[in-house]
Amino acid sequence: MNKKTGKAKIFFLFISLILLTGCGKKEEAAEESSNEVYIAEYQIFHMGDSRPYLSVFDENGGVFFAGCGKGKNGQLFFLEAGQREPVEIDLGISAEAWITSMGRDRKGNLLLACSQYDETLELFELKKVSADGSILQSLDLTGIFRNVPGFEAGSLAGDGQGNYYIGDKKKLYLISSEGKLVNTLEMEVSIEALFLAKEDNLLLARMSNGTIAEINEDKFSVKNPDCHINFGQGIYTSGVETELLYAQGDALYACNVKDEEPGKVLSWTDCNINSACLQSFVMLEDGRIAVFSVQNDSQGECEVALLTKTQKENVPEKTVITYGCVYPSSLLCAQVVRFNKLNTQYRIELKQYTEGSMDINAAKDALRMDILSGNAPDILDIGAGFSEEENFALIEAGALEDLTPYFEKETKIHREDYLEKVFQVYQRDHALYAIMPTFGLYGLVGKEADIGERNILSLEDLTSLYSEHYGDKKLVQGFSRVKMLEVLCQLNMDRFVDQETGECHFEEEAFLQILELAGRFGGEEKQAGFEQVRNGEILFMEASLLSVSDFQYYEYLFGDEVRIIGYPADRACGLMALPCVSVLSMNKQSDNKEGVWQFICFLLEEDQQAELGRSGAQGIPVKKSVIDMLCEEQMEIEYEEDEEGNLQEKSKTSWKIDDMVVKYYAVTKKEADYFKELLEQIGNSMDTGVS
Repeated sequence: MNKKTGKAKIFFLFISLILLTGCGKKEEAAEESSNEVYIAEYQIFHMGDSRPYLSVFDENGGVFFAGCGKGKNGQLFFLEAGQREPVEIDLGISAEAWITSMGRDRKGNLLLACSQYDETLELFELKKVSADGSILQSLDLTGIFRNVPGFEAGSLAGDGQGNYYIGDKKKLYLISSEGKLVNTLEMEVSIEALFLAKEDNLLLARMSNGTIAEINEDKFSVKNPDCHINFGQGIYTSGVETELLYAQGDALYACNVKDEEPGKVLSWTDCNINSACLQSFVMLEDGRIAVFSVQNDSQGECEVALLTKTQKENVPEKTVITYGCVYPSSLLCAQVVRFNKLNTQYRIELKQYTEGSMDINAAKDALRMDILSGNAPDILDIGAGFSEEENFALIEAGALEDLTPYFEKETKIHREDYLEKVFQVYQRDHALYAIMPTFGLYGLVGKEADIGERNILSLEDLTSLYSEHYGDKKLVQGFSRVKMLEVLCQLNMDRFVDQETGECHFEEEAFLQILELAGRFGGEEKQAGFEQVRNGEILFMEASLLSVSDFQYYEYLFGDEVRIIGYPADRACGLMALPCVSVLSMNKQSDNKEGVWQFICFLLEEDQQAELGRSGAQGIPVKKSVIDMLCEEQMEIEYEEDEEGNLQEKSKTSWKIDDMVVKYYAVTKKEADYFKELLEQIGNSMDTGVS
C-alpha cells in the first residue's frame, strides 16, 4: 500500500472522524417531500438514416424537427400531438441547404433559418411555417447577409407584427415582415438563444456570460437586468407561470429573470428521460410537459414523452437507491434511465452535488457532511471530480464496501470474464472497493522506428533516448520540468521509500538521475502543433486510447506506424487504466446494498458493456468478450460509391485536428491484436493512487 502525503493523512483523519461520529444517524428534521411526482407516457419512433438535429414544440405539444439524411441536409418533419408517425414537410430548398436555427413567433408559427454554404454564404432564406405545416412566407435574405463575415443565424424569434429577430454571435438583426433590414444591435457578448417572454413586447436572450438580456421589441433596445442566477449552458424556453424554463444537467428549472434562485421542477432521470439526449421541451397550459429526445443509436430512435403530475400513492412503489456524484456524465444518465425502466424492484435517483451553482469544492464538502450525518448516497461515484488523495482517504477510513464477497456469491456474472488488471486499480490488500465500467488506456506514443519493440521505459531507457535525440527532438510533448519530476517520482517512489519502515533513500543514484532528467525540460508545458509532430520534432506524446480505432489518430499525427508504451519507471509499471465516465463504489453504511450490487451487475452485463463500448468517447468496456466483439465490428470494411460510381472504402467516423479532418477506417487485424496485447500491460494508475 503506497504511503501518501501529509495532506492525504489529514483528509483521512477528517473522514475517519466523520464516519465515527455519524455512523447510523439520520437527520432529526428533514424537509417534507412533495406528494406529487411526474409520470411519463412514452412514444418511440425511428428515423433510420434521417438524424434529427434541431427541434421545437408548438403550443399543443406537437414537435417540429430538422433532420439530415437520404442525401438532404435540411429535412423538416412534424409529429402532431397524439399521432404515431411524423410527416415530412417540403420546404422547397436544395439538398445542400441546412436548417441552422428554429424558433417561434407570438402567433405560434414556426420560424426556420435555411442556409447554404460553399466557402462563403451562398443562400440564406427565412421561412415561416404554420401549425398545420403550411409554408406561410419565404424571404430570401442572402443579399443582406452574404457579405457579413462568418455570418451564421444561431438563434431566431418573431413578434406579433411579423418582424423577425436573428441572433448572430454579438449582433442582433431586426428584419421587417417584407424582408428588409431595419436595425442592428451590437451586444457586449454573444447571443446563445432567443425566446419569447410572457410580456407581448419583450424578447429574452440568453448570453454567453450566463446572463439574460431583455430586448424591447417596440424600441429595439436592450436592457441587462441584474441576474442572481447563472444562466449557463442548457436548453431554454418560455415558461407558463414563470418567465422561463431551462434544463441544465439532470434537472429542469423554472424561474423569473430577477429571481434569487431557480425552482427545481423535476429530475429527468426520475422521469426515465436521459438528459444527454434531450433536444427540446415545452410546458403546456395544463401543466403537462412535452419532451423530445433523440437517442445516439444506429436506428435513429426518437422519443416523445408527455409528463403528467400525479399523486405518489398512485405510482407503483420501488425501493429507491441514491447515486451520489459531483456531476453526472451523459452516459451515466442513460444507464440509470435504462436500469429504472427494466428493474421492477429498485429505482435509482441521482444526487448531483454540483446542482445549481455549487462549485466542485463546495460539492465535495456537502458530500462529506452527508457522510457525517449518515445520509450519504447508497452509490458513491468516486470518478470525476475526485483526486487520488480523496479516494485513498475514503478507502482507508472504511467508507467503502469491499465488493469481493459480492462477486464470489454472484452467479450471473463471473469476475474472470473481465479485465482483472482494470479491477485491480481500485483494489487494496485483496479487497475491491470500486469498479470502472469503462476505462481509458494512457501512456506514451511515438514512432515505432524510434521506440523499437519496447513496451515500457526504464529510467535508463529514457536517459539513453534523451542523449540519443538531445538537440534533435523534444523528448515528450507538453511536459514541463515540474511535471516530469512529479511523474518520475510518483512511478518510482517504491524504490526510494520503504513501505514497511517508512525509511527514505533519496541519496540513490536513480533519484539523482531523475533530477538530472527533469532538469533538462523547460519551465512551461507547451503543446506542439501538428507540423512539429509530423516533422519528427517530437519523440513522445501522451496517448489516450478509448477504442481500438484510436491508433489511426496517432498514426495520422506521426505519419507512420506507432507504438504505445508505459510511463518511465524502475519497474514494469505498464500502461495506466484511468476512468472515463464513472467509478462505482458502495457506501458501507447503505441499507440497500443488494440494490447497489444489482446496478453494478447491470453495467457489467454484456448488452450494457456493448452499449458503453460503442459510444466511442466513453471508453473501453471491461468485459473481454465485448472487447473481442467490438474489435471484430471495427475490422469490418464498409464501401460506398465515389463520384464516378466506383466502390471505395467508406470511413467509419472522423476527427478534426485544427483545420484538418482525420477519417477513421476499418482497423487491421494487426492493430486489433496489438490493442489486445496492450490491455495485458496495464499497471499503475497515477490518478487513483491504487496499485
